[in-house]
This record gives sequence, structure tokens and C-alpha cells, in this order.
Amino acid sequence: MGRTETRDGAEKDTAAERVLIYAPFGRDAEVTREVLAGKGVAALVCHTVDQFCANLGTGAGAAIATVEALTPGDLDRVAKILTAQPPWSDLPLIVLFNERDAEISQQLLLQALGKVGNLNFLERPLRVEALLNAVALSLRARQRQYQAREHMRALEEAKQSLAKATDEAIRANDAKSRFLAAASHDLRQPFQAMRLYHQIVADALQGKPAHRAAVGLGNAIASGEDLLNALLDLSTLDAGVTKVQISDFDLSPVLHSVSNDLDAIAQGKGLVLRVRPGPAVVVRSDQVLLKRIIRNLTINAVRYTERGGVLVGCRARPDHVLVQVWDTGIGIPADKADKIFEDFFQIGNLERDSSKGLGLGLSIVERMARLLGHQITVRSVYGRGSVFTVRVAKDRG
Repeated sequence: MGRTETRDGAEKDTAAERVLIYAPFGRDAEVTREVLAGKGVAALVCHTVDQFCANLGTGAGAAIATVEALTPGDLDRVAKILTAQPPWSDLPLIVLFNERDAEISQQLLLQALGKVGNLNFLERPLRVEALLNAVALSLRARQRQYQAREHMRALEEAKQSLAKATDEAIRANDAKSRFLAAASHDLRQPFQAMRLYHQIVADALQGKPAHRAAVGLGNAIASGEDLLNALLDLSTLDAGVTKVQISDFDLSPVLHSVSNDLDAIAQGKGLVLRVRPGPAVVVRSDQVLLKRIIRNLTINAVRYTERGGVLVGCRARPDHVLVQVWDTGIGIPADKADKIFEDFFQIGNLERDSSKGLGLGLSIVERMARLLGHQITVRSVYGRGSVFTVRVAKDRG
């Protein structure tokens, strides 16, 4: 089986244009070859069944055989070759028969090859037009099969390339996450030093015109530290090195702690931040991670609320507690509800205002909740507000 190059540089199998002829008795083989040659069709005359089967195995555009040449043993060999064809291949086999034994011959061939072969029957004496039409149809069908093979190869190569690229991207992302997780402490230290030096400068400039610049510097440092912390938190979670320590604890102090941390920020925006813990309830979770989940949801609510307030509370159920964060903010459009937990996704922050975060708060929440096995849901009315709910199991006692 050979290959040639077309004008556009693509490779093409010459086997797809070659017709095999197996007619060892009489002049059928020579006559058929001459007729096909007159139309520019390449043909190979096979003088033995071994040669015929060998060339069937290497590839052909079509095959022609006389019915008397195919003994039951030969039919078994041909059937095995056709059965072994790849999924894209369905080699056309044209069988020449005589009228006197047409019914018996066709029945035997169909029994032997009907399920595995693409059979066409031509009655002898041959009419040139019928032979050429049958060969032309077979070669066109075969050419489409070879084209399908090339498409399948290209698709498989594309799939392999995509799988390789995906694997490399995953490894690179994992390596990045592991590096950032390992270097987390070292990366945070400069901000701790900056805050210390900023406080010294701010105290020294108290009551002076330059104090406003010191306040702006402090805000910039705080924003940068918040963004770095979010990225490091995300990397630590993705690297799988976040340690989970499950215990039973009272939820009420956690809610009040979140409120105390963020109350000044809410008041600075003219918002009311309320906590309604309800009856004392003991939950089973990681206290540090659960507090970070509630804190992230609360600060996110404060950021996206301009009027009204934010309510943090919980509803006790027989075997679990629903921790909820309500706000009267901008809400979430229905077509964006499935994207809010994606990395860097934000609503209403086209200018990328750093005071509204980096778009990682909710993605961190989703990862932490998944790590703890806590279900998180959201309901929202665009323009009126949202409520995020975290389902936390009660203690086993």
C-alpha cells in the first residue's frame, strides 16, 4: 500500500484507488483489467488466493472476484480479513457470476460474507457499462471511507493533544498551588512589616496635612493584603493542604465574632449589620473554616449592599442548622446565578474596583464548604437582595 502527496500537501493512500482482481480461470481477469485501464483505473490482477487475501489485508479501493474462484475455504479466509477491518472500513467486493448458477452462488456468498462484506453482484457475460458503473460507485464509496479515516485520525490526534495540554495545565496549576501554599508565610510577612511601618508613619503625621496620604497608603496596603490573602487561601485549598479539624462547638459565638469583625465596615457604608443566632445550638464542623465561610459571605453581602442592611442568622432543624446571610443589595441576575462561585467572577464591577474584592470570596467559600461537606445554596431577586444558606450538621450528642 503506497501513499502520494496531493497538491495541497496532504497525503493520500493510492490503495484507495486500486482495484484488486481475482479471476484465475478464463479471460475475465485480463478483460476486466483492460476495461478499467482504459478509464484510467489502476488494477492489480491476483493469480492466487494467497495474493488476493494479502492485498485485501493491506488495502484496496475495491475488489472483483469470480464466483467459481472462491471455494468455501477461500470464503472463510476472506471473511476473516473483512471481519478484521477497522470501524471506518467497508471494502466493496464485486462478484462476477453466471446466470445458470446465480441463485446457489449468491446464497453461498451471502451466508459466508453477507454480515461482514459490502457485496455487489454482476452477471456474466459482462457489459462494460455495468462494470464501470459498479467500479466507479465502489471507488467513490471507498474514497469516502478513507476520508472518514483521516477525519477520525485528526480527531484522535486533537483529543490526544487536548488531553496532553489539559494534563500539563493541571500539573502547572497544581505546582503553582503547592508553591503558593508552601510560601504562604513568607509572602505574608512583607505586608506585616508594611503595616507596622505604616502605623509608625501615620502616628508621626497625625494632625499634619500629609496624614491623609498616610491614610490612603494604609487603605492600599489593606487592599493588597486582602487580595494576597484571598489568592493564598485559594491556592492552599486547591493544593489540598488545608487541615480540617472537626469538633462540636456553639455556633452563637462564631456569629457574634463575625459581626464584631465587620460591624465597623458596615457602619462606614451606612448599613446595619445584625446577628440573630437564635437558640443556643451546637454544630459539628471545623470552627475556623466555618467562621471564614460565614465571614466571606457576610463581607461579600456588605460590599454589594448600598442601602438597608445585612442579617446573619441561623435556623435550627432536627439534625442540622441552616446558617443564613441575608442582604438588601443588588441581587444576582438569573442568568448569572450559576457563575457566582467561579474564580474572579463579579457582578457590577466592570471597573475592577479593588474595594469590591478580587472575585474570589465566593469561590473560596464554595471550596471550603465542599471540603467540609456543607451544602451551600443561594436565592436572589435581582435588584432586591440575596440570601446565602450553609447547611451544617448538628453535634452527634
